[in-house]
Amino acid sequence: MPRSRRAWSTMRDSDIRVLLRETVAATSFWSDAQLLLLFNAAMDLRVMQAAMVDEGWMTDQYTSGLVADQREYPLPEGAGRVKRVSLKWTDGSVTRETPLDRNDQWGQNVTHVAGSPGSISSYHPTYQLQANLILLEPSPGFTRAASLMIDLESAPARLSADADKLDLRWPDVAETLLIYDTVILALAMEHSQGGTEADYVNHLRGFQREFESAFMEYITDRTEGRTFGQPFNQGA
Repeated sequence: MPRSRRAWSTMRDSDIRVLLRETVAATSFWSDAQLLLLFNAAMDLRVMQAAMVDEGWMTDQYTSGLVADQREYPLPEGAGRVKRVSLKWTDGSVTRETPLDRNDQWGQNVTHVAGSPGSISSYHPTYQLQANLILLEPSPGFTRAASLMIDLESAPARLSADADKLDLRWPDVAETLLIYDTVILALAMEHSQGGTEADYVNHLRGFQREFESAFMEYITDRTEGRTFGQPFNQGA
């Protein structure tokens, strides 16, 4: 049976403080708030690593409507890398999805024509990224709800309360890596203010690095099933 995710307070008190050998928060070198800050910092590093293997760990899908003659479409707050932009529409009983190509249009003349084309079935624009916007070229000549689909990477919410748990997008073993990440960061904080036991720190750091290496290999291939479609490629 798969393991259950643990609350932040359990990870902090049962694992992190035990490894730090200071189990009483009131007399500890590290406050609960400091440990939470370090845990969230470690999580952001692992978010980027999990996203960079392009196995969908941190991928969300955002849907927007198309507006006639509107070229600019804002990305949602928290958006990271944009992985795919596509159009979706229903034709009778069939729902179609068409991926769009990126074209930054550097070094070429562009003429913006409003109101063309006038139907989604014949509309196949290119897109470019600008700040927090996706720009469609040409702009649509029609209005259509929930037709622009954007697959993007975004970080899960930071932990903030004792009852918070890791987002379900994380593999279960990420909990252990983040715990050791937090411990190493905490010991580095202590070392900068007066020194720590080198042998003990080196032992923990050695396990953390071994676990990190295995974790990175583990998340690189998310499925053992055969892949018949085109794999994701960020492009150049």
